[in-house]
Amino acid sequence: MRARARSSESCGEYENPLGETPCRFDSGPGHHLRVRTAALSVMIIGIGTVRRTRRVHFGLARAMIYSATEQFLPPIVAGLLLTVVLVHYAPQSLWMLPGLWQVIFSLGVFSSCQFLPRPMFAVGVWYLAAGLTCLALGGGEWAFSPWVMGVPFGVGQLLVAAFLRYGETDEPA
Repeated sequence: MRARARSSESCGEYENPLGETPCRFDSGPGHHLRVRTAALSVMIIGIGTVRRTRRVHFGLARAMIYSATEQFLPPIVAGLLLTVVLVHYAPQSLWMLPGLWQVIFSLGVFSSCQFLPRPMFAVGVWYLAAGLTCLALGGGEWAFSPWVMGVPFGVGQLLVAAFLRYGETDEPA
C-alpha cells in the first residue's frame, strides 16, 4: 500500500505518517520539554555514574568511566545518525525508530557489560527482545504510540535499578 505523493518540500515521495506538512521531527506539543528532560536525565546519570565509580573503585574511577564511555559512545552516535537519516531521507520509515533505538541501546549495554555487574547482560537481552518485538509488530496503530517506547525503556530501567540495588556484587563480569 503506497501513500499518495505530496509536494517535494514535505516528506519526499510519501505522506508524513503523522499527517502533518511539512515533515518535521520536532512537531508536537511538549517537544522542548522532552528535550530538556532527556538532557537532565543524561546529566543526572553522568553525575551518578561518576559518584558511584569513585566510591566503589576509587583508584580506577577515571579509567573505568572513560572505558565504559568509549564502549557505549559508538551505539549512541549510530542511533543519532540513524535518526537524522530517517527523518531527512526516509520519513516513511520513522515507525521503526523505537525498535531500532532499543536494538542499538542493547548493543551499547552488551558492549559495556565488561564494566557492569553480571546481571546487566539480562538488561541487554531485554532491550534486544523488546526492540525486535517492536520491529516485528510493525507500523499500524502502534507505530507512534508512546507506549512502544515508554514501556520497554521503563521496564529496562527498572531492571537496571533492581540489578544495581539488589545485585549480588559490585564486581564486573
